[in-house]
Amino acid sequence: QRDFTFEENFSLEGLIKKAGPNYIVDIGNLVTGQVQIKSDQRNRKFNIYMPYARTFQYRVSMTIPQGFTVEGVENLNKKVEKETGSFTSKGSIENGKLVLDVSKIYNHYYEDASDWNKMTDFLDAAYDLTQQKVLLKKL
Repeated sequence: QRDFTFEENFSLEGLIKKAGPNYIVDIGNLVTGQVQIKSDQRNRKFNIYMPYARTFQYRVSMTIPQGFTVEGVENLNKKVEKETGSFTSKGSIENGKLVLDVSKIYNHYYEDASDWNKMTDFLDAAYDLTQQKVLLKKL
């Protein structure tokens, strides 16, 4: 059995914003859309049925332009592990690139409604990552 893997290149308008001599990068937006659990969705009465247990993994790599450094990488590091699943993200600088490794795992295809808060813990962390930005600071 082989994993299904694909690679894609694309351009995103508005991903990078100029801030004086620096740039703000919405790096979290590169990790596809993540569900935002709103306050009226925090209490659940019905059990959770999903098609299957699954894992999503992402690696985002961005070349750091010459003459710039990156600030805010530490805000990309998150780790939430529950019986229902987990979310982990790690930001690092490797060979002149900002690298973001992300993993979101749903451990089961079914969860009891009473375990919803265990799911929202890692789902909230995933959504929070999509809101993170880094600063490309001019040296």
